[in-house]
Amino acid sequence: MPLPELESPRLRLRAFQESNIEELYRLWADPQVRKYLWDDQVISREFATEKVRWSLLSAETEALGMWMVFKKDTGSVAGFCGFRRIPGSSEVELLYGLWPSFWGQGLATEASRAAIEWLFATHDLDRVVAGADPPNTASFRVMHRLKMTPLEGGIAAVPGAEYYQLHRTVESLDRCAGAVSLRDM
Repeated sequence: MPLPELESPRLRLRAFQESNIEELYRLWADPQVRKYLWDDQVISREFATEKVRWSLLSAETEALGMWMVFKKDTGSVAGFCGFRRIPGSSEVELLYGLWPSFWGQGLATEASRAAIEWLFATHDLDRVVAGADPPNTASFRVMHRLKMTPLEGGIAAVPGAEYYQLHRTVESLDRCAGAVSLRDM
């Protein structure tokens, strides 16, 4: 089943499609983005294609995957957001990234809130995690704004990254309430 379209006050989230490969490749290859996303490794188009196809398959098999993030007012691509199951772990991880021109506007937090609300409304999970390498202070600010708390010991399958967690509670759902509308659900 494809992921539904999500909306927040300023954003529209649409599930990855094969037609997004070129845009994602450019985003993921951007030096400022890849610095933290791919540990500064230059990726290939084939790698981007593989990640988009993985998201489509994950949406079909686990109802987890990634969305393109669009600004409602302009229709421009701001970035991506979504979930994956961490390889070697049962944890579901929140992932996000934006074009540098959209940094510092609260859009990663807004997109993440919309995605988390959808996740907790549709999946029987006790928590979601998010991680980053210690120099990535912007990602940690997003996690703090989402009211995530440090995950002591991190995730063994991802050495070196610091992880935060958000538990499914009435309070966490209240924080997200009204942040998103679900379409096609």
